[in-house]
Amino acid sequence: MNSLADKPIVARLIALMSGVALPFAYAPYEVRVLAVLCPAVLFWLWRHGNTRHVVLCGLLFGVGMFGAGTHWIYYSLKLFGDAIAPLATVITGGFILWFAAYLAVLAWILCRFFRREKNNDNNDNNVFWLIGVLPAMWSLGELFRGWFLTGFPWLSLGYSQIDTWLGGYAPVLGVYGVGWMVAMSSGALIALVVSQNRNRCIAAVWLLAIWGGGFALKGIEWSEPAGEPITVRMVQGNIEQHHKFMAELLEPSIERYKELSHSDEPVDLIVWPESAIPTFFYKIDQELADFSESMLEQGTRVLTGGFIYDRSNDRYYNSLRMLDDPDAYYHKKHLVPFGEYMPFRPLIGFLQEFITIPMSDLSSGEVGAKGLTINGHLIAPSICYEDAFGEEMIRHFPEAALLLNVSNDSWFGDSAAPYQHLEIARMRSLEFSRSMVRVTNTGVSAFIDSRGKIRAEIELGEANAANVRLQPRGGQTPYLLFANKMILLILIICLFVLWFMVGHSPIHQKCESSRVKRESV
Repeated sequence: MNSLADKPIVARLIALMSGVALPFAYAPYEVRVLAVLCPAVLFWLWRHGNTRHVVLCGLLFGVGMFGAGTHWIYYSLKLFGDAIAPLATVITGGFILWFAAYLAVLAWILCRFFRREKNNDNNDNNVFWLIGVLPAMWSLGELFRGWFLTGFPWLSLGYSQIDTWLGGYAPVLGVYGVGWMVAMSSGALIALVVSQNRNRCIAAVWLLAIWGGGFALKGIEWSEPAGEPITVRMVQGNIEQHHKFMAELLEPSIERYKELSHSDEPVDLIVWPESAIPTFFYKIDQELADFSESMLEQGTRVLTGGFIYDRSNDRYYNSLRMLDDPDAYYHKKHLVPFGEYMPFRPLIGFLQEFITIPMSDLSSGEVGAKGLTINGHLIAPSICYEDAFGEEMIRHFPEAALLLNVSNDSWFGDSAAPYQHLEIARMRSLEFSRSMVRVTNTGVSAFIDSRGKIRAEIELGEANAANVRLQPRGGQTPYLLFANKMILLILIICLFVLWFMVGHSPIHQKCESSRVKRESV
């Protein structure tokens, strides 16, 4: 196996192909075992070779991973943003390289600060390097990627385990904690293969403990029912992105949502998706007044996405609002770079001349939501990919009894992105132990229970509606109490201890020097 160190081109090709394979562990493919096997291959390749080789393997793995897993960014730029093909290709390629560089930097840090004994796989330090150092560094890198420059936590390893025993760690440590368990499984798997005797037993016991712990946690109910159930009607209009912001199609689009909102059974709340009102609310309020009033007479409120213009500060927001109450709204806080605002405008603002994205100069809303309640229960709202940032959604808890996400994933066509996004939403339900209603423009809309299971679904590309009955819940999971602080602290302590054991620390080197002298006497 070590012969690959003498065949760097073959090793790097394996790194690239392993990265390409990893996104198939996520929705819609859900070959979950790849989430353990693919990082395991990278960890194996990282065991030997000089710094340049290790860094290149990390970079190529990242290129394959993000290239295969986020190539749909090209669709949003070229097909729906009207960017010319060369520009869309350059931006997408730059995006992929930027996030692939995270793994390259991580590989360099490993070489610089965590030295291990070479060519001795049965050495204790190598075992702890595989099941300790590599997984902890991987997860710390994911945490950093989910935070730096507003963050991009897409394809975090933990999302791939929403349906496995490892998902049991989500209410305790969150998605990054789940990812840590996956990465440790990868390291333990390699240790099982390359180690012998006692160290192989250590790896086997560690692997059993990780998965056994997840199985035990999976059976815990972290929240309890709070109040009477609520009936919600999810409305998926399936308005194509090309047509969504055409002025002449505004009225037909709204009429479609009205028609789909009518139900044979009474409901407490009707939810339309993000930007279902593809203009400012003040321009359309009069036209929707009769519809809203008729719904209220039936005991039904309507919550929809649209745009709110604030004359007091001359700003406009991507928002959620109750049709019957202008003061019951939520402004999107975590905006999408390049899609909803232009970062580093003095440097790259010229790109706006080549990319046409409607409503793309939005302002970030204030923390929290105003008046978004149903039957006395507080709703924890999120718009679009805000639901990828669990640590930010925690601001609504512990008071919030249910989760609600509205999105417009039509930007990504029929690619894997809408399914990946649904998987992310499922993780939030599992972390918070709350049911979620997720309503999108073109799909996939779904009702997700407090264990992250999909109980009702409207398929991609379908104009339809569905009634769901959900149970508001109360209580706090450990993740709600500590957010990502717990897993961050654990990883830092873990790496500090391992740095002493297998790294370059002066104390470690002094101890090793003393040990050599004793053995030579």
